[in-house]
Amino acid sequence: MFHKSTLKKIDLLINHREIRNSVFRFNTQDRDLISQIIAIISSLANDVYTYEKAIIFQLISIFEIMGRYIEVIPSSSVIQQQKSISQGVEPLLSYIHQNIYYPKKLRAQHLAEEFHTTKNHIGKFFKRNMKISLRNYVRQYKLNLIDSRLKTGSYTKKEIASEFGFTDESHLIKTLKKQDEISQQKN
Repeated sequence: MFHKSTLKKIDLLINHREIRNSVFRFNTQDRDLISQIIAIISSLANDVYTYEKAIIFQLISIFEIMGRYIEVIPSSSVIQQQKSISQGVEPLLSYIHQNIYYPKKLRAQHLAEEFHTTKNHIGKFFKRNMKISLRNYVRQYKLNLIDSRLKTGSYTKKEIASEFGFTDESHLIKTLKKQDEISQQKN
């Protein structure tokens, strides 16, 4: 039913992580065409079973358009990685500091998506530039903020636990005790 090259492009678009996580920069004509196709799909969405084949062909049309950009994507993602490296670690640190209260945004996978790279690359990049793992840096930064909050006495442990995404006050206390034990072992 479909040409092998079409199926290969669809497979790449769906299954290749580097392509799937890339940002497509369509020219104006392709962007307009995709918008029109999406409008057609939306108009058929009320009766998916009746228009199933028409919807599939519309989606394939979108994949065909996207497929023309596949050759460009790997090199552009490498350029994006080099760009983030050339800018140094400051944008990443700034992002971490701004989002320290949102643990999900500080996961390596999310950071990789945010900075247009891979999870593995962002971890190695951070370790190479900061001489500490990404996870340890986030933990230490968070614990320093917590420690300063506790020292001011303006916040309860319950408030701090909630602010920093701990499940409850008990979880915060266990984390602080564990950190104290690690610090004592180092000294």
